Amino acid sequence: MRLMEMIGYTIKQGKNLTFSCSKFNRPIRCNSLKRNYTENILKERIEKKTDERQEEFLDNNVNIKPVKINLIIDVENSIKAKNSPGYERWAKVFNLKQAAQTLIYLQENNIDEYEKLTNNISEKTVLQNGLSERIKTIEKRLNEIRDLQKHISNYGKTKEIYTQYRKSGYDKSFLENFEEKIILHEAAKKAFNALGVKKLPSIKTLKTEYAALKSEKNKLYSEYKKTKDEVKKLTVIKANTDRLLAFSKDEKSPQKKDFNR
Repeated sequence: MRLMEMIGYTIKQGKNLTFSCSKFNRPIRCNSLKRNYTENILKERIEKKTDERQEEFLDNNVNIKPVKINLIIDVENSIKAKNSPGYERWAKVFNLKQAAQTLIYLQENNIDEYEKLTNNISEKTVLQNGLSERIKTIEKRLNEIRDLQKHISNYGKTKEIYTQYRKSGYDKSFLENFEEKIILHEAAKKAFNALGVKKLPSIKTLKTEYAALKSEKNKLYSEYKKTKDEVKKLTVIKANTDRLLAFSKDEKSPQKKDFNR
């Protein structure tokens, strides 16, 4: 409708659409035209054309994917920039061997997006922290088992003496004669209460648990050390990548004349 107004037609909306133009002797109402030019038909045609154009646009653009910057290409181009004016300044603060190692690592690990690099660091760090917490939990339990074994042993060796001490009404002279054993027995009972032990496990059971936990700890520590090294390496790779990308941006920017500033 707006287009018709722009080319000289005047449109009035009332009960029926009315078109006026200097070319017409009198205004023309839609209801006076044939069926195919009534107001409703015209609206349907306009809406249909709009829908068709929208569908055509979607069909033509459905396969368009956002352009992603290839991190490997960016790093490689930064290294190749050694013939650029700023290369000598850059080389003073960045080792070519480091740059090459960074590029090789990105290629071998198929890290072609910066987000992949940062995600790898985050995931490895979470894994490292999880392994560390599990190792600490195991170490705590291993210490508990060692203490428990010692106290169970002392408890068994001093049980009879302590029973006699209790039957003596906690006689002071009896305590003086068997003080060391009584102290060991009371320390064992105190330890059992602190650990929430109601029924004493057998030494054999504790040894079996200790061996299993010790084996798990050794495996976890090996994985932890490996993951820690990977996090450290990835952190260096990220730092090198950041420096290379920063150099690339500086070379493209005419406003930065000194790389070291």
